[in-house]
Amino acid sequence: MTKINYLEGSNRSAPTPAPDDSVIQAPMFTQPLKDVKVAENQAVHFEAKIIPVGDPKMKIEWLRNGVAIQACECRRV
Repeated sequence: MTKINYLEGSNRSAPTPAPDDSVIQAPMFTQPLKDVKVAENQAVHFEAKIIPVGDPKMKIEWLRNGVAIQACECRRV
């Protein structure tokens, strides 16, 4: 009987979580990224301006092939 109760209980759906009052929105680009064409292995500079919507503590992280891109203040003349 214990096994039957266990199996019957496993078919029940999990309780639905209460709705969250906070609204999550994507950040807004005020200066979008521009298309840049470069040769392979050539350094490139991307710049964008983003405003977090509804979360002033939002942090943006850029990834390349799943790895975080490190910010650089490199300057070439």
